Amino acid sequence: MKRSSLLPVYESTIAVCGLALGAYALLTGPLPTWPLSLFFALCGIGFLQTQITLPSGISISPALPLIMAGLLVHGLALACLIIVPGSIIRILTLRRPILTALFCAGQLVICSQVALISYGVIQGYLWLPTADILSIVAATAVFDLVNVTIVTGRAALVRNTSPKALLTKTLFRERRAFVIPYHLLTILTCLLYVDRG
Repeated sequence: MKRSSLLPVYESTIAVCGLALGAYALLTGPLPTWPLSLFFALCGIGFLQTQITLPSGISISPALPLIMAGLLVHGLALACLIIVPGSIIRILTLRRPILTALFCAGQLVICSQVALISYGVIQGYLWLPTADILSIVAATAVFDLVNVTIVTGRAALVRNTSPKALLTKTLFRERRAFVIPYHLLTILTCLLYVDRG
């Protein structure tokens, strides 16, 4: 059986898990004031429409600093206000299948939840003056690693190639030029927002 035949199963699993998690967060999680929520949603959705695509087909978005700042200060519900509509609008604008749009939204929600968990764990167990910085760095790194892993899994199914080889190529070769400034921008944005609000 070709790996590409597993693609709809993979996309559906990620979409269902991520969107269910996002729906739960929106129904139960707190949101900041409506003007602040609207600001984050509109800016984030706009930023998500711009993507940097690597040769492997994997994309990253300049919306990550805004998503991470909102996620770490206000929680998953605010991040979902950016991620779900922004991802779906982007993919449908590109005229790709609805399942791909739902997959993109679901995988970003999963990444956000895992990043939020890692942020909370490090905040809870570190009593150092640098706990804020370390927890933000860890959350950003975890978000990125989970995101690249999920998207690489999909790309490997589409190309019918080895996920391990594609992950290695994406993590260690294609991203060298931008990964440090990109993450520094995200970390600085989060630190400023956590500190200043």
